[in-house]
Amino acid sequence: MELLETADLVIRPPSAAEEAERAFEMMNDPDVRQWNPTRECPDVETAEAWLRAGADWSEGSHATWSALDRASGLMVGNVSLFAIDRDDKVAKIGYRVHPDARGRGVAR
Repeated sequence: MELLETADLVIRPPSAAEEAERAFEMMNDPDVRQWNPTRECPDVETAEAWLRAGADWSEGSHATWSALDRASGLMVGNVSLFAIDRDDKVAKIGYRVHPDARGRGVAR
């Protein structure tokens, strides 16, 4: 899947160049850290590396997409399938929403 569009969102693989600052903010948000933690993110470069890793699906163990606000183009969240077990056809799912996008139906 390259691109999925809804009335409000564009869903696509992560882009480190376009989303690093927003990812840095989201990864350091106290609510995200409490409910859906990720690696420590001390700087924007770490956020870029996280986004690049999310966009690399070559191992088949995960797939990550960014959710962008259709009007502004800003990343408002992300969703990942991880711990993919192809034999049993199961995976876990996790998502994060940027603090300024909460309450707008991004993760409904």
